[in-house]
Amino acid sequence: MKRICLLTLVCVASIGFLSRGLTQGTPTRVITHVIGDVYRAQDNTHNTVFLVTPEDVIMVDPINSEFSEWLKGELNSRFGVPVRHVMYNHWNHASGGAVFSDTAQFVGHANVHDYLTLPPDSTTLRWPC
Repeated sequence: MKRICLLTLVCVASIGFLSRGLTQGTPTRVITHVIGDVYRAQDNTHNTVFLVTPEDVIMVDPINSEFSEWLKGELNSRFGVPVRHVMYNHWNHASGGAVFSDTAQFVGHANVHDYLTLPPDSTTLRWPC
């Protein structure tokens, strides 16, 4: 529980952080050590954080599927432990979680499923006039 509280604190503290180095074409992807066992992973201007333990990785907001595929490979080669928990904090950074579904449990607010479910293709978007 202490690890999850620390990871949540770091995540909340990073809200609003604007990354440098946005590029067109090849995405800017970097893993940066924050403190202790906490790391930040960047995908252009989007960031996530994760905590590495001897047994597993606990991460927040997988951002998107393409980034999650890259991150999963990096985590495996650098730390050699699976992602066991994915915490959803922001709905717009949560689309890559399926990449970790072979090893991870997903943690989020009771309403998170409704926010992550896409509407049917037949849904009409109405703009205010």
